[in-house]
Amino acid sequence: MNDIKVTIWSVGQGDCITLEWYDDEGVPQIGIIDCHNGNNNVEKIKNYLHANSYNEIYFIVMTHPHYDHYSGLLPLVSWLEKTNRTIRHFYLSTFNSVLGMTAALKSFHKRKEGKNEPQQLRDLRDLHNKLFRLEDNQFVNQLYNIDGYTLLPLNKGEIKLEFVSPSIIEVKKYWKLENFKKVDSSYDLQKEDVNNPNANSLSIMSILKDFENNKTLALFTSDGEVETFDRYRTEKNPIAPVNGEQFLLVQVPHHGSGKNHNQEFWDSMLMENTQCFISVGKSRYNHPDHTVVDYFTKKSKGFNSTQYGIGGLKLLFRDDMINHLSNGNSNNYTNDWEGHIVY
Repeated sequence: MNDIKVTIWSVGQGDCITLEWYDDEGVPQIGIIDCHNGNNNVEKIKNYLHANSYNEIYFIVMTHPHYDHYSGLLPLVSWLEKTNRTIRHFYLSTFNSVLGMTAALKSFHKRKEGKNEPQQLRDLRDLHNKLFRLEDNQFVNQLYNIDGYTLLPLNKGEIKLEFVSPSIIEVKKYWKLENFKKVDSSYDLQKEDVNNPNANSLSIMSILKDFENNKTLALFTSDGEVETFDRYRTEKNPIAPVNGEQFLLVQVPHHGSGKNHNQEFWDSMLMENTQCFISVGKSRYNHPDHTVVDYFTKKSKGFNSTQYGIGGLKLLFRDDMINHLSNGNSNNYTNDWEGHIVY
């Protein structure tokens, strides 16, 4: 039996998701989708990898260049290198370094590296440089840039992670929105919010699929936008169609932002036994939107939030149907939500 455990780590206002499973030889594997360093998350991930003897990370995904999704990746990758732990696959939507840098800023600019460069930009630049070097040294087996439908088999069977966004449509949207306007001399990078909302267009959205049983298990949305969900719902999937696609587990997009809510999409994709989760914490963005919370609370079997979480939201995919959801207990609100979904 090939169980897949999904853990949603409580990182405050940001994302960090891990998938765990056994390969065909019975060797445990782990993959990581985003890694924000809120709530000292990197130390928790490092301790978890060490305690469970993970010497190779099967995949890491940086969904898009927003700090609340990548802030922990540089220290995590640095630790992996230091402890001689390798990475088999690394996926991002910012393979072009110019694209990555400008996505992290509100506007295109030319500024010398130095003390006026914000930490967020330095971290993103240093992460890209480190990944390129590690790939050259074969510490990272391969870097991938997502710009269309891509499949990642988790074993030799029928369980696969499918990347469905960004497509070339979303990439073009980003470039048109950004327009590479230069900033004038009054632009202060230390005071301005360097997270460019246009970079949401680059969000990597992925689907966990069981092709053998014709099931879509989970949808990880990152900060996916309304237009992306419309595209996916209306166009024919060229490489991995699953009839009557609906989801057992879904991530509410963009920490519950009302601007990213596509009710028509969710009306067609949610089932009575769908479990929903939202990665959210205290922020000035007033996430999540109460109308989004109300919708998913009414439309799904369970609505779980890391903001009120205890332990880690841990979801175990197994067998043929969802049997129960149980919550763990802890007095420490900074730990992650715990629960188990068995299907």
